[in-house]
Amino acid sequence: MRPQTRRRMGPGPRAITTPEAREHALNTPTQTMLDFGSIILPEAALDGYDLSLVSHADSVLDTLLVQSDSGRRAFTVYATPRSGGWDPGLDEANQRQAIAAGARHMLARRGPYGRELMATLSDGSHVTYTSVLGDRWTMRVVTRSAAEREFIETQRTRHLISQMILDRGGHAWPPGTPLPISVPEGWDES
Repeated sequence: MRPQTRRRMGPGPRAITTPEAREHALNTPTQTMLDFGSIILPEAALDGYDLSLVSHADSVLDTLLVQSDSGRRAFTVYATPRSGGWDPGLDEANQRQAIAAGARHMLARRGPYGRELMATLSDGSHVTYTSVLGDRWTMRVVTRSAAEREFIETQRTRHLISQMILDRGGHAWPPGTPLPISVPEGWDES
């Protein structure tokens, strides 16, 4: 089942599909862009956050972690088939992960960018799984926050999504494969 189209909160995530569009996105005269490969974000949107890159399989970097003092969000972009459509397995995986994390309560809702599954964990903290469907890609964002910070951290996540540019690239990735990310040029890896 394909999700219904819904007006988004902001301009992003914007998808680019050509090398020319990528070059144009990176050379925005009004702001400095950080190029993480499949994810591009304005440097100003990341002010006040600690950033790190994570690899899950085959030592390939595939997740961008963005942490604040009261929350953490993990952005991973996956390849989807040309035919598009929603992968119900992603909803099931989000529910399984929430249960494994100790979810006491779960609520599925439509957010401004796609499906959201909110869960209250046994320690009172919150986790929100946001799934954004694009053209030949799906982005999964996992936001963890302290008990009283769920609303604020979800808004911060949505703001980052609204600023994001995603580059699926032309490679024929198998559906479900995390798209690789990379360390931005000149970025301090410490």
